[in-house]
Amino acid sequence: MFGKFGYKKNRAGIYLNNNTNTLLNNLYAAFNYENNANDLSGNGYNATIVGTPTYTTGQFRKAISLNGSQYLYSGTNSDFDFGSSDFTISVWFKLNDLIGSYYGFNKGNGFGGANDAFGSYFSAGTFNVFINTNATSVFLNSNFTADTNWHNYIIERDNNTLNLYIDNVLDKTGTVTGAMNTVPFKYFHTLNVLSLNGLIDSHNVWSRVLTSNEKLILQTKQYPFT
Repeated sequence: MFGKFGYKKNRAGIYLNNNTNTLLNNLYAAFNYENNANDLSGNGYNATIVGTPTYTTGQFRKAISLNGSQYLYSGTNSDFDFGSSDFTISVWFKLNDLIGSYYGFNKGNGFGGANDAFGSYFSAGTFNVFINTNATSVFLNSNFTADTNWHNYIIERDNNTLNLYIDNVLDKTGTVTGAMNTVPFKYFHTLNVLSLNGLIDSHNVWSRVLTSNEKLILQTKQYPFT
């Protein structure tokens, strides 16, 4: 159905401009952290929050602020298992400091190998992502050096390619084959081991690859977008 001003309402009650509502296609999970960690995709992946993080000014309205001991996770142990299928994760991070090592999103226990399907982490200001499959392990160490400003980080599996974008610039790419490891762990927004000391905003997951135009839109718009 369409609301006033030509905005389309999705099943989660979120209004999207009809000209850009392709970002709802195959939207797996969506977290805006507007004073909560609810999933706005309509798929029910509301996050469990451990500790008492605060909410503060984000890249888009509010963001969740973590102090290095708080963390949150979504889904059951069998969720966010993409096998050999394509997927995209887009998230905005803002670090409080650049010295330590901190996990971003992660499907696993943070100790690597068969215990992790995929994940991301900061180490001395460098953003790193990895994926483990039944055929290979791929690590992408970014060329970008993080600072204490907001930046958008996108990883995607596009068939046999793993891509890392930072602020919509392709930073690193690698070859990935096989099916992602199936691990008995939930999807962490930041892991309980080396939890993020910083802020997270506009964290979205798709079970497909985004178009170049959709990636560009994410640099200035928050989706789902009221």
